[in-house]
Amino acid sequence: MGRGMSAAKRTAAPEPRFVVPDFARTFSLAQLPLQPPTRTTLQRMGLRTLGDVHELPWSRFYGQVDHGERIADLAVTIARVRDRKVVPTDHPSSGPPRGLLEALDGALAEIEPVRRDVLLLRFGGDGSAPLTNGHVADRLGLGSRQNVEQVQVTALKHLRRAGGPELVRMLRGLEEKATEGAESVEEALKRELATATGHKLAAAFYLRVLWALAPGLRGRRCTLDAGSASGSEAARSAMTSRRLPSPSSSR
Repeated sequence: MGRGMSAAKRTAAPEPRFVVPDFARTFSLAQLPLQPPTRTTLQRMGLRTLGDVHELPWSRFYGQVDHGERIADLAVTIARVRDRKVVPTDHPSSGPPRGLLEALDGALAEIEPVRRDVLLLRFGGDGSAPLTNGHVADRLGLGSRQNVEQVQVTALKHLRRAGGPELVRMLRGLEEKATEGAESVEEALKRELATATGHKLAAAFYLRVLWALAPGLRGRRCTLDAGSASGSEAARSAMTSRRLPSPSSSR
């Protein structure tokens, strides 16, 4: 029996780990083309550069939602960096509103499907008018308007938690930068979504979620980080300037 255990130890495969080439270990994870859920997971783990990922065991991702997809996304990105097919971008992905949208996308992917569906229907994720609590209850079989309201409150709490400290930091930063005389948060989101790729949800949805997570942003104006404050006037004028209804107005 002892010989069998020793043989098992000798033949056990080493734990898989990420291996990052020397030249890439200073690359910022925020500037690599990772999927938003992967980016959010890495932020929650406190990882900022590829150097932080070097020699990290895959098991650190076990227990995460869709951990296999997160591991594959990171492994493929590292391989493309190694082959010099990917280089860090210079866009300010860690500052609002683009980094905020990525954080929200990643957090949405982390919460339970029924809670995500409630938020999408209540806040108009597909660009249509938000559904009332009663209509959402009928659509998802949740029984009553009160049940939907409870699920929505829980979903927002889980969304904030899934976004981790990085999402909280960006929300607070955007509130602190809110000032008269700059563009509104709504205008900034519309401008960013008019030119950004990868965000499949409507600008109105993100805005309503932001209002729910940070009520102090309603009707406020914001000063964006350098590099993202100048937008395309054509893109901005192409978006509607109508004020969007708040979540409570659709009940």
